[in-house]
Amino acid sequence: MQSFAGVKNMPHPLFVGSAAEKGDKMKNPNPFAKFIITGSVTFAWELFGGHTLEFMKVMKQTTNDSYGKILKDMVANKGIMGALDGFLPWGGIQALIKGAVIGGAHAAAKRALKPVPMSDRMKEIAAGGIGGGVQGLVLSPFLLLKTRVMTDPAFRAEAGLLQTAVHSTKIGARVVANEGPATLMKGATVFSLKRVADWSTRFIFVDLVEHTLFEEDAKKKNLSFFQSAVASLGGGTLSVIVTLPLDVLVANIQKASEGGKKTELVRLLREQGLGLATKGFVARVAHVAITTMVVKTVSSRIYETYLNM
Repeated sequence: MQSFAGVKNMPHPLFVGSAAEKGDKMKNPNPFAKFIITGSVTFAWELFGGHTLEFMKVMKQTTNDSYGKILKDMVANKGIMGALDGFLPWGGIQALIKGAVIGGAHAAAKRALKPVPMSDRMKEIAAGGIGGGVQGLVLSPFLLLKTRVMTDPAFRAEAGLLQTAVHSTKIGARVVANEGPATLMKGATVFSLKRVADWSTRFIFVDLVEHTLFEEDAKKKNLSFFQSAVASLGGGTLSVIVTLPLDVLVANIQKASEGGKKTELVRLLREQGLGLATKGFVARVAHVAITTMVVKTVSSRIYETYLNM
């Protein structure tokens, strides 16, 4: 009976404590496994909703249209498939690499920081910032090409998904031929710094929400999946408040109408006013909050399941 009592009191595997630092394998994660798992999970999220939210965010940041008009224009000629303009190939590549790089780089940075005399909480945050910086440098060319597709009205014309993907692929060669190879890294410095800020603040605010709402469980590193998900959503939302101006700047630097131009912040502010810094807030919050949950909570739970196989 004692053995059955022990089984009865075991928590359901879906709601066991936070996977962030459980056991030695969680404190010293396998970068390759995290690379594969986080990349796959992020790709699925971007395909089934994330890309559409980012598409709406970019259009809101680079135009004066309402969300209703943006969505209407997206689906006007292609139906629901219009929401995937820019996803193939550039958005898909970006989604796969985005998750893979932040997962792998974060895990590698966490291992490298192991001997550094700082708390586990600070190592988690520092590793997040390092992973974000690496992610920014790797992703910048793909983000630029995806943004060019999303902000070019020519791609809203009636065409199938495959035809749009073929035309999207050609835009890379066209950008290099017309503007030079260096254009692929246009905005890369700002984007990389933004990614450092993105992931540093996400980890900081997730930690803050965990210790504010679930103090006892957070101290014991015994957060449930639900608690971790709530903290990720809250931390992602708070992060947007800090980093949105940089996000808007990147979108406006890389949009199609800026092709071949030297983008100047002063000119953008003169043309659009200080309101430029807060454009796309709603779509950005939705995208970042869910992405933070996917990367920090869902992928970690899948990684923990993988370790227990």
